[in-house]
Amino acid sequence: MIRWLKNKLVSYLYCVPDVNKIITSRKVGMNAYGEPFYKMYLNGEQLSDVEELELLKETKWFEQGKIWEILKANTVEAAQKTMFDRAKTTDDLMFGKGILYAVNLQENILKVIKNTKR
Repeated sequence: MIRWLKNKLVSYLYCVPDVNKIITSRKVGMNAYGEPFYKMYLNGEQLSDVEELELLKETKWFEQGKIWEILKANTVEAAQKTMFDRAKTTDDLMFGKGILYAVNLQENILKVIKNTKR
């Protein structure tokens, strides 16, 4: 119970984005073959089939491109330098952890989009 209260207090004080609040994939029924059918929701609003396909196409293009590798590698490297080389206070460590969390959040958003069953 105390742990739950601590988690609620921390989540209230620090607005930490959750991938499930940004984008989700929910089972909405069965297709003609008896397999589950999923729909994607972005910020709580259901996407149309065209929007889903476009988002999936963009995600695949983005992940296969060189730009994602460059952005991710440089961001992670900057976070590690901040945390391990230049950190003088706990704020520096928290800043570096925040950067790593942002990269992780971006990766998880891409995973949700990519893994939505169609």
